[in-house]
Amino acid sequence: MTRLQAQIIERFHYDPDEGLLIDRRTGKLAGRIRTDENGYRYRTVYLNGKRYSAARLIWLRETGAFPKHQIDHRDRNALNNRWGNLREASPSQNSMNHSRRWDNASGITGVTFRKDTGKWHARIKANRRPIDLGSFNTRAEAAAARKAAEAHYFGEFAPRTEEAA
Repeated sequence: MTRLQAQIIERFHYDPDEGLLIDRRTGKLAGRIRTDENGYRYRTVYLNGKRYSAARLIWLRETGAFPKHQIDHRDRNALNNRWGNLREASPSQNSMNHSRRWDNASGITGVTFRKDTGKWHARIKANRRPIDLGSFNTRAEAAAARKAAEAHYFGEFAPRTEEAA
């Protein structure tokens, strides 16, 4: 057991079913909610003068080591630190489970309407390369093609939450 892991266990109670890290000294939820430059909200905790994401501290507490790369939240909610919602991920895998961009007009990641053709177009990026999934008559067809491609290319990291169809 590392010194930091022992410190975390001594100072914080963790409820894996609720995803809550409680400061034993105060009895309150540890840390505070921060918003990053992309608008994602997550909980951070100061320990030994250093700021950590609560998810990383929980991972260290439960496994004995920090993740090699990042922590992915299966349900895309970075405030949900239930143990079953956390998994280790590479940056590439973590990006596969991202929510759609704020400026997405179609409501579906990777689906756009092309005015020049009057068709819906679907695409995906896998292994750093864009893949054209084709043009479709309806938004629903393009969404289905995108969903199938996510399952094929992203596997367990394919988004689980449904977007507007």
